[in-house]
This record gives sequence, C-alpha cells and structure tokens, in this order.
Amino acid sequence: MAWIAENAVTIIVLLIVLTVVFLIVRSWVKNKGLGCDGCSSDCSHCKGDCPSVSFELTEEQKERLAKM
Repeated sequence: MAWIAENAVTIIVLLIVLTVVFLIVRSWVKNKGLGCDGCSSDCSHCKGDCPSVSFELTEEQKERLAKM
C-alpha cells in the first residue's frame, strides 16, 4: 500500500496516457470498419460523402454509421 501512495502521481499519469491511446486506437478501428482509408478518417462528419475519396458504404457500414 505504501508503494501505491508513493507512486500515485505516476499511476494517474499512466492511466491518463493509456486512456488516450485506447481512445485513439478505438477511433481508428471504428473508422477502418466504415471504410475510411484515404480521407481524414473522420467519417462522422461526411457520412460517407467525402469528396476526396470515392467509395460506397455497405448496408452494414451505413447501419453502424447511423448508430454513432
């Protein structure tokens, strides 16, 4: 218990960094599943109508996008 008290700040910083990394990876995986490869990878704004990338969303991808 003393070790945790002595390293509390380090543990908190580690948890924050791990949370940020987790959110970034989750965003990449979610966007990859929606077919966002060549654009800014933020399909939530373009809804699949990204002018720089021409791709068709499958019905499953459209359903996932609608749930966001």
